[in-house]
Amino acid sequence: MRYETLILIFVRAHRESNFQLYLQVLEQLIPLFFALDHVNYSRWMPIHIRDMKCLPDSIRDEFDRGHWVLSKTKKAFSAIPFDQDHEQENSSVKGSGGCIGLMDNPEALRRWMLSGPELAKLQNQFEIEYLSNDEEDSKYLQHHESGYAAQASFQKQVNSLCSTFIKMGNPFLDYFPDLVTLDKRDCMDEPVKEALYALEKVGTKQYREYVKGVLEERTRSVHDPIKQNSLALFKRPKAKELSKQDKKIKILQHNVALFGQLYIAMQSRDSDLKEFFSHEVQLFPPSLSEFGKLHLPTNKSELIKYLQPSNQPESPSFYDCKILDGAVIVHCLSTAGVVTFDDYAEEVFIPYLRMQLRSTTRLDVVWDTYLPDSLKECTRAKRGKGLRRKVSGQTKLPSKWMDFLCDSKNKEELFAFLTTKISESAFPPGSIVYVTSGKSVLHLNTTNSMSNCNYEVADTRIIVHMHHALQQGMRRVEVRSVDKDVVVILVGVFYDLLKTQFSADLWVAFGTGKNYRFLHINAICDSLGEPKSRALPVFHAITGCDTISAFKFKGKKTAWQAWQAFEEVTDTFVYLSISIYPFENLNPDSCHFKALERLVVIMYDRTSPLTSINEAREELFCKRSLSVERMPLLQHCKHSLYQAGIWTTSMQVQQMLPSPEDYSWTKTSNSWAPVWITIPEVSKACRELVKCLCKGNCSNCTCAKANIVCSPLCKCKCSH
Repeated sequence: MRYETLILIFVRAHRESNFQLYLQVLEQLIPLFFALDHVNYSRWMPIHIRDMKCLPDSIRDEFDRGHWVLSKTKKAFSAIPFDQDHEQENSSVKGSGGCIGLMDNPEALRRWMLSGPELAKLQNQFEIEYLSNDEEDSKYLQHHESGYAAQASFQKQVNSLCSTFIKMGNPFLDYFPDLVTLDKRDCMDEPVKEALYALEKVGTKQYREYVKGVLEERTRSVHDPIKQNSLALFKRPKAKELSKQDKKIKILQHNVALFGQLYIAMQSRDSDLKEFFSHEVQLFPPSLSEFGKLHLPTNKSELIKYLQPSNQPESPSFYDCKILDGAVIVHCLSTAGVVTFDDYAEEVFIPYLRMQLRSTTRLDVVWDTYLPDSLKECTRAKRGKGLRRKVSGQTKLPSKWMDFLCDSKNKEELFAFLTTKISESAFPPGSIVYVTSGKSVLHLNTTNSMSNCNYEVADTRIIVHMHHALQQGMRRVEVRSVDKDVVVILVGVFYDLLKTQFSADLWVAFGTGKNYRFLHINAICDSLGEPKSRALPVFHAITGCDTISAFKFKGKKTAWQAWQAFEEVTDTFVYLSISIYPFENLNPDSCHFKALERLVVIMYDRTSPLTSINEAREELFCKRSLSVERMPLLQHCKHSLYQAGIWTTSMQVQQMLPSPEDYSWTKTSNSWAPVWITIPEVSKACRELVKCLCKGNCSNCTCAKANIVCSPLCKCKCSH
């Protein structure tokens, strides 16, 4: 508002011929030129201000009388700058047809140059003589916007704005921490908000430094470069990232240079292949990482095909309890014909819940929570980021609903809004409704409350609600979800849930559209058996999930076949899944860790008798010409076991999670990033690539300290 007011005052100074006001407001606008990187204005406006303040008294008196602008009429508030008057005169000279094409015809150009100004002069004289009104009454001297028609139109616009405020709420009374637009309540990114708050401070500082250096002390030239701020603005294009193809080319260039240096060094030095294959070629393993980031699985649904038994009973028509993944419901329900968030809640979401209560006694709605510094942040970032919009009852629903749901803040506010709407709604008598609200759980039509829960995602919190329902004597329970992780977790804790309700009958309404189907957890667990059922969450974590990298080129099908070929690893999975060993941090020398290594080797070569990853890398590269980059790092197991520990302890209401730092994660500015290697990459670790920088003959150089001879890679003059 302040900047808009400054612009209006700047216009007012011209219209009223107020020279002092012009200087004052222009001096307040100059910091904006510096802050917003308008270099030419920043360079010359301070000079202009200095010149205007140092005018001779005679000229300054004339300017104070208003002779620095032009008044073409006697109307009030109508003075204009001289350059604007020049443009108006040019418009008259050019006429209605302009001067397009005149440059191609020299004769026409000469006629226009001679006759144009005279015709404009005649037109002006005619207007003064016959069209002007000599009665200088008060009505004639008024500004054109002071007339009845303009004032009536203005009053209509004010009334329209007031009615909008009454309907949608006064945006000036909202105390949002976000920077929002007044009409649609779209929220700007945090860097934009910070840039706007710092705009005047940054510009004022630069302006004062410029005046001091150029005009006062004269230690700088007016032509010296002015530092640009590149502040994050509303429409500033984002910094371009390298494409996937460019990143691959850079990696290939690095590998070519590395192996070229290695070949040259081997001409005069002995090599140690075991040492070479114990290190990674890059700072991250390409078999698990997407250019340093997580390589998330692309088709987790393959696992469901192997879990679903060929014969399972028909799904029941009535359940004792239904548990809904709230985010799934929000994604699936149509928003066609819905205008505001109030309409969405009252016409779409609440009616859907009432419809579900026709086939159940108890209904639980479980929302995700969005915690800072979450391991899920990598997955959310890969899904994209939509337009941020503030959620309130009268705010219009965004046209791109799925893009809106890509933003975590949007979903957090939407879930809280829908929770409030559920708590205010009436449901059929005898029905029980539970809905999560942050860590707490709201209960409707019942006095039986649930304890607070500190879970982040609905996948695991669903288990807490199912456990509570079974404790209350309910037997037949359905979970509505589209996430394979929910199925995996339910299978993993199934036999623990049976201890609470031995006749539990658990179902999952899974998928959407033509892929919608019912999965009978009891039948799946009967088919797998108890050991494999308990082992499934650990297997799923190690082979890739939403927070753990998957093996590149090795999907769930390959991993499942490797498990069937090496069933001895089941004991390791069960050991890592039972509740007395959650978050087990394995020792690389332990039998369980070696079993996991063996499983990974089989995934890449089912006929290999080797048990060591490093040995398998050497064999695949040397004897089968397979890429040395396609074998995983040992740190992957630590990442996987942390996630598996969260799943296998999901029946606990309050989880006591260890720090991810203990499981090869490192804290970045706003999230957690995986630690890929704990030893240097091959270019920094292999002795064969050591080189000295001696300018003459070597005596006590780097090569001598490493007890190796100099190679052609060295800069010295020794004989290689």
